[in-house]
Amino acid sequence: MLAQSQKRQLDELGYLELPGFVPPRLLAELRERVETLWEQEGDEAGSEFRREPGTRRLANLVDKGAIFAELVAMPEILKCIEHVIGPNYKLSSLNARSANPHNAESQPLHVDAGAVADLGMTGSVPGEELVTGKAGTVVIMNTHMWHGGTANGTDRCRRALHGFYTRNDKPQQQYQKALLRPETVAALTPKQRRVLALDDAENDRLSSETTRMSGFLK
Repeated sequence: MLAQSQKRQLDELGYLELPGFVPPRLLAELRERVETLWEQEGDEAGSEFRREPGTRRLANLVDKGAIFAELVAMPEILKCIEHVIGPNYKLSSLNARSANPHNAESQPLHVDAGAVADLGMTGSVPGEELVTGKAGTVVIMNTHMWHGGTANGTDRCRRALHGFYTRNDKPQQQYQKALLRPETVAALTPKQRRVLALDDAENDRLSSETTRMSGFLK
């Protein structure tokens, strides 16, 4: 259950940090899996969504390991999503982004799903807040706020998974039914199917026309 203080922070600030949410063993499995995918996919990595200079990208992750299907339906995460969006939500996409070591370029400030205009700028802005955390931290964020990844001045890559959820009356950023292989679908639980909107005829109508509604540098 979300504490009242956590609900208030989501309402007032638009984000909530959950330090140490991902336990060490799961964190190690996730690191190993995404690094394996980057090696296997090579130059095609992220092609289902978009590529970005100075970073490594992955997309359509639910189709690339049972561990990802488990992540998107974790009850604690879904409670947070439900508080922000309401009870009628679905996964829009699950991607990975890894800023390369010594990458001086910041990600342009943007919003997801085109809720408001992108800023398209990479510099600091008045009133901005930097959200940081150790490996294993989960950040719940209302992505109708302007946001973007900062430059990476360290000598190590900076990996993150981006789980994007949206209301049921909006199209998915990546149309899950069209992207998931039959063997992936066969292994899903009923709860995972619901989160992915696989049995939602209205989602089929909304999402079948596009799979790339990024809201990032449209």
